[in-house]
Amino acid sequence: MKLGFYLPYLLVSILIVLSNQLPGQELPMRFIQTQLVDELDPTSMSIAPDGRIFITEKNGKIRLVIDGNLQAAPFLTIKVDNFNERGLSGLTFDPNFESNSYLYVYYTVPGNNRNRLSRFTANGNTAIPSSEKILIEFEPLAGAIHNGGGMAFGKDGKLYIAVGDGSDGNLAQNLNSTSGNGTKETSCFLVLTTPFCAFSMPNWPMMAANFTVKSAMAKGRL
Repeated sequence: MKLGFYLPYLLVSILIVLSNQLPGQELPMRFIQTQLVDELDPTSMSIAPDGRIFITEKNGKIRLVIDGNLQAAPFLTIKVDNFNERGLSGLTFDPNFESNSYLYVYYTVPGNNRNRLSRFTANGNTAIPSSEKILIEFEPLAGAIHNGGGMAFGKDGKLYIAVGDGSDGNLAQNLNSTSGNGTKETSCFLVLTTPFCAFSMPNWPMMAANFTVKSAMAKGRL
């Protein structure tokens, strides 16, 4: 999957999900605003290589839109901690999704006070619930806000994750922490290589030890 190829589609999808245009707001040239679905609690949206639209809801549901129609049955329902800004925050597809059917989700674990990165396997228009492979258990959260969850694979084949500071802004500038915030002057990102290989970083609880993980500071607002 080439990220650059899908960027125009992602921009269009952001506009599509908006249901009301603000007074006086003008769309960029060649953009059209269309209401796709409503009465959802969306947190992110990703477009599969075949054009299907996957929408994550804060309550843990992944909804599927095919040919402009919202499917009645969720693609997947994950048990999440849905308090305040917690919940199901992000989803992205493996670069080889068309052959391996892998997708990655970022959500808050109920009763465990932490966020998690997991991989699931799709089977047509549903996911296989038992296919969950827990990849990262992030460090405990200091509060219920600043959860992060934005993810994308780069052209280098690595998975980039924007992680929230978990309500502790000091952690955003600490490379030994899995917490950071994309709205702060200094942001923390995790970079996961694929194929995944050896992992070693202090104080980062991991469920799967087949990762190379790096932190990176990005100065400036995103």
